[in-house]
Amino acid sequence: MPHTTKRLYFYAPGDHFHLAPLDMFVVAKKSVRENGIHWLEPVWSTGPTPDKKGLLLFTSKLDALIYTFILNKGATEDWNVYPFNDVSVTEMMIDVAPLAETYSIYIAFGFSVDSKESLIFTSGGLRTRSFMQAFKIEKESSALSPITLKFENTLFQQINDYWKDYYADYCDEIKKQNALDSAYLMQVAHTAIDKIERSKNEKINDFDCISHYSINKEKWITSY
Repeated sequence: MPHTTKRLYFYAPGDHFHLAPLDMFVVAKKSVRENGIHWLEPVWSTGPTPDKKGLLLFTSKLDALIYTFILNKGATEDWNVYPFNDVSVTEMMIDVAPLAETYSIYIAFGFSVDSKESLIFTSGGLRTRSFMQAFKIEKESSALSPITLKFENTLFQQINDYWKDYYADYCDEIKKQNALDSAYLMQVAHTAIDKIERSKNEKINDFDCISHYSINKEKWITSY
């Protein structure tokens, strides 16, 4: 019999139905729902309240790899990094349409640190810093009429402002970094993890500073 591959719900290589200043990345694992449907299960951000839970995107592929490798440590799951271009936003929104009016997406651009600039961990891994944008769900949406998400440029300008002491334009610099060889970025990610100083009190610093591993400086740097 010919070999067949089950289609993964939410997985649509080359979908690319979103507009943003740079490509972003999803951390996800292959999973099976109770009804037997095979799907790509992404990492979600809990948000400030239960109703604000949403999809977590990474501006930096390196950040996504670091987050993924830490998730996989000692776990039975196999988390991986996928381009957001390969994820079907339309299917995701249709999936929650009966339960919600909007679809929240969190754009991560670094990791939370304490007053000593040590990285903060949660039960699910590293705590990310992100901005959220909510998109209205069109109840009549169909997979035959793909939804195009347009992200607000002001969100990315705010991200640039966070990193202005290190990058003339964070988004532009990260766009170039994301294009680096994947094997090289994986190697850098493992190096970054080896250099992590883990927070002991897990209390976010008073100035909302965040951390990110600098490839050029070969160390973790802190915003502001």
